[in-house]
Amino acid sequence: QGLPRQLLPQPQPQRRVFNATDDEPILMLGCGNSTLAVDMWNTGRYKGPMIQVDVASRMVELMAQRCAPLMESGDMYVIQDDATELDSM
Repeated sequence: QGLPRQLLPQPQPQRRVFNATDDEPILMLGCGNSTLAVDMWNTGRYKGPMIQVDVASRMVELMAQRCAPLMESGDMYVIQDDATELDSM
């Protein structure tokens, strides 16, 4: 007979939590004009380089202007490329 299903322990998905010691790169595909990468960097909890990719040249231009200081320091890269091919990587 056993326990009802809702009382049995359920497997928990494994999650990776980034912390202050992480220095792995983050790849943002289709970054558009999002502020997510800059917001993440500004938290001070993320130390790895961020690579932002968008297919639209205008979005890449705008992002490069917004992120110029981070790009100059090598903490962020903004690349024009098709996310389904990533020829430039």
